[in-house]
Amino acid sequence: MRAGDKLRVRFRNRLRFSRDADGPERPDVSNLHFHGLHTSSTLPADDSTLPVGPKAEYTYVIEIPADHAPGTFWIHPHVHGSSTLQGGGGAAAALIVDDPPGSLPAPIATARDLVWVVQHFATELLWNVGKMSGDERFVVRAEEDDEDEGPGGPARREEFTLVNGMVRPVVRVAPGEWTRWRLIYPGQHAHPAHALDLALSAADGGADLGCEMQLIAKDGIYLADAPRTIALARVPAGGRADVMVRCAAAGEAVVTSEGRAIARLRVEGAAHASGPLPSWAAARPPYLADLRAESADPRCRCGTHMGVCPRVYGGHEGCINGRPWLAREYLHVAPLGVLQERTLINLHEHPYHQHIYPFQLAGGFNDTDYFRKGDWHDTWQDSDLRAEAEGVIRYRPLDYSGRMLLHCHWLQHQDDGMMASEHVTERTDASTGQPTGAEGCACEAFTAAPAELPMVQPPDTICGRVECYDGTDDDMTSLVYYRWGSSDSPLASGRPLSGTIPTQIGRFTAVSYLGLGENLLSGTVPTELGNLGASLTAGLQLWKNRLSGTLPTELGRLSPATCNLHDGSRWPLSDGNHFVCPLPATLGDSCREAAKNGGYAAACTNVTSLPMPPPPQPPPPPWPPLPSPLSPPPPPPAVAANDGAGLSAGALIGICFGVLLTVIVLLVGVLISLRRGRSAAKGDTTPTERTTPPQAGLWADRELQGIGVTRT
Repeated sequence: MRAGDKLRVRFRNRLRFSRDADGPERPDVSNLHFHGLHTSSTLPADDSTLPVGPKAEYTYVIEIPADHAPGTFWIHPHVHGSSTLQGGGGAAAALIVDDPPGSLPAPIATARDLVWVVQHFATELLWNVGKMSGDERFVVRAEEDDEDEGPGGPARREEFTLVNGMVRPVVRVAPGEWTRWRLIYPGQHAHPAHALDLALSAADGGADLGCEMQLIAKDGIYLADAPRTIALARVPAGGRADVMVRCAAAGEAVVTSEGRAIARLRVEGAAHASGPLPSWAAARPPYLADLRAESADPRCRCGTHMGVCPRVYGGHEGCINGRPWLAREYLHVAPLGVLQERTLINLHEHPYHQHIYPFQLAGGFNDTDYFRKGDWHDTWQDSDLRAEAEGVIRYRPLDYSGRMLLHCHWLQHQDDGMMASEHVTERTDASTGQPTGAEGCACEAFTAAPAELPMVQPPDTICGRVECYDGTDDDMTSLVYYRWGSSDSPLASGRPLSGTIPTQIGRFTAVSYLGLGENLLSGTVPTELGNLGASLTAGLQLWKNRLSGTLPTELGRLSPATCNLHDGSRWPLSDGNHFVCPLPATLGDSCREAAKNGGYAAACTNVTSLPMPPPPQPPPPPWPPLPSPLSPPPPPPAVAANDGAGLSAGALIGICFGVLLTVIVLLVGVLISLRRGRSAAKGDTTPTERTTPPQAGLWADRELQGIGVTRT
């Protein structure tokens, strides 16, 4: 990149969700941090509190200011809880902001750029973190022992170091040739005090080639006294260094890190004529203006103590100033434009890093050839410092307000809680329009801050929301998404799946359980599901969706122990599946048997589509009004020719009941008439105990009939 450019990065998280993940560790949630760039911490820029979920994506837009310093930077994941596995496992990328034309001395401007991403893999540490986090896929083992399962699990490879992903690569240079090495050290040793400590030495039994290293920049910022001769590049975890390297004679040298060979330098070919590097002073933007001659107001001098503190339920966790990471609070407050001074404690074993704003080393240590007062860094740690040393740094926040993250860059400590944030405020004086000054500073303020942003979720399709993205993860054994699951589950956040079942599910031939119940899936079941074949033995669950049409005969290849396609009549008419009957003869035995026995696998309603349910009607009176015994029964309601299937069961029962009741009333009337006729013919003069008008008699009969119907 160059200053003034706009960088757009489409970040796609192709990790798959681990169901057994627990606690703050989120091994499959990720994001990006643009380490060292002086840029905004507000989305869509470098906000590391944005978690991007598995199968989701986010497009970052980084506007590199026009006055941004050129240098070496890098990109890596930064989600609290997953940084150790992802960063320590190799996720890193180099980012270079180029020098403006004509800004460098000729020997540096014309030198070959060699990017060195030096990654140390602490295998025992990574294996333990993966096991603790519940990650299902991360494995550390030696190739020759892939199948060796000992008492402690698979045999694990010894710790190792890679350069640009390679084991001890060979770098070829010419005698006398100056090359620029851009060293990027993600770190992650088993112990945080370790640094890159890169050096050049003669090969075993070889002659001294007269190699030299000249330091010109650290953490993407040129030295004020460049070049500086060094024998050891003591780059802390997360840091960078730009060194110029030259060897006088042909032969082979060894590049070491902490005394262990990580690469070979082969000096060969025609010699280059070169002289010593000239001294020069690089132009610096305002945010890198020299602060050594200034003095910070006491109100803006804060202490930042990296350490451990006791957990509430036992044990210890990482913390800063006695508090573990909490996104909802700010540690210090720093107004824009006001010089800030921080005293860092425990630098001898914790690499301190802060976002957005690099800082200038101001005191608390003795100068060495690598660390000197006045140098600029964004990451600082030196194991040679005394345990009680208090390193002093200064920075003046300009350009960007909001959250400024700070943390130990040993990733396990960061994941364990050794992280905090400062609040860079925009408060201004109403009369002058300028920042309020030192009165706006606050140390250990613990003021309210925005919580971590909600997780970015994938789009609402099965292969986006769950696990089958672009045909990856072919070894998955189950694909499960029930909308009714726990709201705490990343797979069941209350957002139902919609659309059709993707055909690519049929590519996952190891799936034994397919559960997509209670969603808004529609359309037909793809024939490709039959490709699952004999693997689908545990269950086929598609109940309560809006699937319709004919079940494909290819499903006959499946034989799940549980088959639940769910009859749509068990749910409201607008919600259930409505497959065409009869079920295909080829459907698996378990599906057919469950349907035959009236189980939940019944898959059809004899219709391919159903009308929406009618709007709710007020409840009818307990009994419908009865017609006169002499009146004919009411005609049935008119039914359209194409609505035969639209009458509800309740309507049919009501019509039948009305007709039956009318017939009974007419029969009772006929019997009464016959009885009266017989009594008159016999001359029966016995008085009745009670006389009632005809209507009252009919009402009494109605009550009796009602009791009879209730019993039935």
